[in-house]
Amino acid sequence: DCERNLMGSWHKYKAVRTEVEGISFPSKAEAAKYSELLILQKAGLIEGLELQPKFQAIVNGVKICTVILDFRFYDKEKNKLVYLDVKGFDNPVSRLKRRLLLALFPEVELYIERNGKQIKAEDSF
Repeated sequence: DCERNLMGSWHKYKAVRTEVEGISFPSKAEAAKYSELLILQKAGLIEGLELQPKFQAIVNGVKICTVILDFRFYDKEKNKLVYLDVKGFDNPVSRLKRRLLLALFPEVELYIERNGKQIKAEDSF
């Protein structure tokens, strides 16, 4: 029930590592989203595309975890900084980290994309 990735190791969610413009992504979906965001950036609709923005989740001075999302960019139409996480399979740990992120950083505009559909993170639980 697992498939081998390009490195020859197994991935439990059957994600296939995919490369775009010399950058390796853990899944075809994430690679496709990156390609789409590059087109939007070249068209001038978004700017400042960044891969894997990180947040340190610290509670009462104790580091709980690091939350790593897939993309960050400035959406000119929304006039906002947007964070996007592409999910093929949304497991309980990723949902918990998302809740923690939103609780610690309520100003973050986070969207989850799954099967080509985007929803606000608040609506993904």
